[in-house]
Order: sequence, then C-alpha cells, then structure tokens
Amino acid sequence: MSPDISIIARAYCQRARLIRRSLLAAHHLAPIAACDRVFDRLQPDPRAQLAEAVLERLDGPILRYSMRLELLGIARRLRLSRFDACLIIAQVQHRAANGPAAPVSPRPSQGAPRPLQRFLPLAIAGMIQLGIVAAAWVILS
Repeated sequence: MSPDISIIARAYCQRARLIRRSLLAAHHLAPIAACDRVFDRLQPDPRAQLAEAVLERLDGPILRYSMRLELLGIARRLRLSRFDACLIIAQVQHRAANGPAAPVSPRPSQGAPRPLQRFLPLAIAGMIQLGIVAAAWVILS
C-alpha cells in the first residue's frame, strides 16, 4: 500500500517551512523578504480601489441603492469587511458633497518654535550661571 500523497505533501511543506525559518533567522533571506515587502507596496490598495469604484458610481453626491449593493459586492471580492466598505463609501460621499477638506495650517503656537523661543531658556540659564560665577569672584577676592 502506497502512502497518501497529501500526507507526503504536508510533511514536505512543514519541512520546507522549518528550513525557511532557520534561514530567515540567519538573515540569509533578508533581501528576499525586502523584495516581498516592496512587491506588496506595489500592489494596489483594496481601500483605494473601492474608493475609486465609489467615485465612478456616484451621481453627484448621491449614491443609488443598487450601486451601493454593487459596491458592497466589490468590497467583498476585495476582502474588505462590510464595516470598512460602508466607512469608505461614506467618506467618499462626504468628500463629494463638501469638496476636499482644506489642510489646516498650524497656529504660530502650534508650529515649530521660533529661534528666540528655543534659545530663551538657554540664555536665562547662562545668565544665572554668570551671576553665580561673578558673585563667587567678588566674595573670594
């Protein structure tokens, strides 16, 4: 009686995984892992794909119910949860109705500190140290 092929294949895959893990731990496959990460970045984002599909199906700021059901089917094929799909649809509808949000410019107090604000504590500490040294000089002389 010959052994079952699926058992042999499963054992082969387990052994291959062990070898890959040991090599990865030894940093032999680090360049390959880096290439995989780059390849993953090149693949289109499913959320962006769904957002584009929503834009294509909008009738002004309105999305018809039949189109919404179609978009939920697309989201399911893209392996997005129904919650995420509804959130993306709502976001695209909101932007279509209100226009893109203007970037908020930081107030001066929120932005990077001005040079005077950065060096003021340092200048005060230096003046205090200079006063201490001057007082010690006067006392000791």
